[in-house]
Amino acid sequence: GLRAVRLIGMPIRAYHGAEDTTIDPSIGVYMVDSVNAKGGHATITLLEGHGHNDGINDAYRHYGIVDWLLSQKRTDFSPVPESLSKYF
Repeated sequence: GLRAVRLIGMPIRAYHGAEDTTIDPSIGVYMVDSVNAKGGHATITLLEGHGHNDGINDAYRHYGIVDWLLSQKRTDFSPVPESLSKYF
């Protein structure tokens, strides 16, 4: 949807507890699918055996999140919203 369009220029790796009963994992899958349908580049990993907020340590240990984050480079230097300009 509308939010997905705002994310198409950003590489996204999402992690979601497969047994999350607070926010159904299908919501994360839907968002990733929406971003990709609009031309973005998003992936999602469902963390088996984890619920809401209890899989992040496992994700950091086993999925190379830090290395992936550090490998990202900004390539789109179009103007950012005024409210965010102090960060760029």
